[in-house]
Amino acid sequence: MYANKKLLFLFFIILLRTKNSLGGVPLTSYEGNWNSSIQYKKGSLVSYEGKLFLSKVTSIKKVKNLGIDPGNNPDFWQTINLSGINGDTGPKGDTGATGPKGDAGATGPKGDTGAVGLQGNTGAQGVKGDIGLTGPQGVAGLQGPKGDTGLSTSQFLSVVGKKYITGMTYVADGYE
Repeated sequence: MYANKKLLFLFFIILLRTKNSLGGVPLTSYEGNWNSSIQYKKGSLVSYEGKLFLSKVTSIKKVKNLGIDPGNNPDFWQTINLSGINGDTGPKGDTGATGPKGDAGATGPKGDTGAVGLQGNTGAQGVKGDIGLTGPQGVAGLQGPKGDTGLSTSQFLSVVGKKYITGMTYVADGYE
């Protein structure tokens, strides 16, 4: 009984929402649960297997809408899909399990050059290297300027004091 009242209520909602018409078929009556022994007229609304169906015709080529199953005969019946008002949002569900690891993505584009880094510390003193090879002899230098005239023997001896000089002997003023 409660289900019929609910369907009757839905019938009136359909009437209000569709302004008494669905796809050109005027709603005429709500007949309750579908019954194979009743001939339904165009515009009759019935419930069948938890759904609402509207009779689109009274007969097709002299075949009456009598015992025609609403769930399997779209030429005779139109399914009425109703949606109610949205209910309250339900509670948040539990977090699902972590999915499998995905494939690696494609390589991205080359990035911009980064900023210059700080200068590093001075490195340790390296090991002393081997002595290098002797280089080739250089070109002979230019002749230097003529020097001043040196002391005469007598001037030299007066400065040195008539003594032996670097293992050499000499004779001066009769001395040996």
